[in-house]
Amino acid sequence: MKPKPIILIAIAHFIVSRVLFIWSFGLGMARFDTGQPATALERITEGASNVLDFPITLVDNHRPQDLMPGLVGYSPFVVNSLIWGLVIWFVYSRLVNAKAEKKASPS
Repeated sequence: MKPKPIILIAIAHFIVSRVLFIWSFGLGMARFDTGQPATALERITEGASNVLDFPITLVDNHRPQDLMPGLVGYSPFVVNSLIWGLVIWFVYSRLVNAKAEKKASPS
């Protein structure tokens, strides 16, 4: 298994997940004082952020917040992105290998 694509996928996942989280948070704060319901864009960005933060949020929400202060608090999200990178690369490589085997086998 090649580590380089996994790291690149993990970096992309981390950046996208954090940008979506910050964007959805900003959208929520923009309407905070108005009391209006969430817009479709806000619901979509929050939902996408929640999906990308799975499964680490299941564990991270139950740990004491002072356990990892400051930038160290991002380490669970880095691990989460590495897990996503590993899973995406595994699924991709299995699909490519299955397609290659199908082409190679005589019909």
